[in-house]
Amino acid sequence: MAKVLKGMVSKNKRRHQEDGFNLDLTYICPNIMAMGYPAEKWEGVYRNNIDDVCRFLEKKHKDHYKIYNLCAERHYDAAKFQKRVAEYPFDDHNPPKLGLIPTFCADMDHWLGQNSKNVAAIHCKAGKGRTGLMICAYLLHNRRFSSALEALDFYAQARTHDKKGVTIPSQRRYVHYYSYLVNHNMTYEARPVLLHHICFHTLPMFSSGNCAPSFVVYKEHLKLLTWEGQMQRENADREGERIRGRDCMQFLCYLRSPLPLCDDVKFEFYHKHQLVLAKEKMFQFWINTFFLHADVIWPLPPPPKPHGPATSPAAGGPGELACEGEYVTLTLAKADLDKANKDKANRYFSPNFKVKLYFTEGSELPPRHSQAPAKGDRESEGGESGIWDNSTQEEDYNYSDSSDSDLGTNDDDVVKV
Repeated sequence: MAKVLKGMVSKNKRRHQEDGFNLDLTYICPNIMAMGYPAEKWEGVYRNNIDDVCRFLEKKHKDHYKIYNLCAERHYDAAKFQKRVAEYPFDDHNPPKLGLIPTFCADMDHWLGQNSKNVAAIHCKAGKGRTGLMICAYLLHNRRFSSALEALDFYAQARTHDKKGVTIPSQRRYVHYYSYLVNHNMTYEARPVLLHHICFHTLPMFSSGNCAPSFVVYKEHLKLLTWEGQMQRENADREGERIRGRDCMQFLCYLRSPLPLCDDVKFEFYHKHQLVLAKEKMFQFWINTFFLHADVIWPLPPPPKPHGPATSPAAGGPGELACEGEYVTLTLAKADLDKANKDKANRYFSPNFKVKLYFTEGSELPPRHSQAPAKGDRESEGGESGIWDNSTQEEDYNYSDSSDSDLGTNDDDVVKV
């Protein structure tokens, strides 16, 4: 029974089944392992049991292993692994802060460089998405590969049976980001921008085409903006504009005042149901403002074509950067958007669906308390509410990728309001 459960949880991942071990663990390289979370008690029945992992590492790599825990949501006693556990935590189904990646890579590079026998075991919960992101970043860091797609393809082939490794677009985007920094010998630094407006090319088909979009912008878990404008069929005082015909429609959202953004930023887009008081998440994405400036040469020259049907069709690239008048624009296709990329049947999104964001260079966020509008001011302007929102916690809407998930995944994105 335990073997069956472990197989169900592992899904498409390759397992280590040698010398009496049956672990959700794969050697990506001779000195780099990807593995599932080393769990205790009942959870250890269907995940890697922490005692089995300890026994494996002590037998195979005694005194020469170090574990890297990427989970923000769980921890274990590092003493079980001779206290050789480093933590670089970030949330499930999301990328890390970009600044965390070079620190992780430097740590791992230092450890592996101390002794030719040293190995690194990297894990998150399932040991695939977050784990793959950081391993791919390291493969770029130590110059094993020169492009993000090569690293992602190599990892997918090594870790999984179906070559679906890092599949969440935002996580893949951050591998591309780090590839850019490495290939241009650049050091990451904060570079702020101002967001002016957002455009949907084609309209999502929620509620039979009567989509009522809204969105929330976060920096880490801090809510910066909630926009709940009303979409209208004709010009609506620069708040919204809609044209008939599914692939002819577009929705424009103009902010009354530019929104200062810096570093890692998350956008969540919702459809608000009119008949029932609920909103449904349509998609989300993460971007980093360092890459939203005119001096960034993007996209990079095309890398060599990956061998075989690997994860490249899942896209999740950096997006298309362009200069349009005073604006720098970022266009993300459907395949670059978390959750929307899973709509293979085009039920909710046209295959031509894109999100386009308009930026100019700007300064860092001003003190929030000094900028808060008087209550109701934003609402009275036509829907842009809470631009300096007092809520400090990100709402708990989890994006779930079925190819990454384990037993008990809840993919319900309909939330009562």
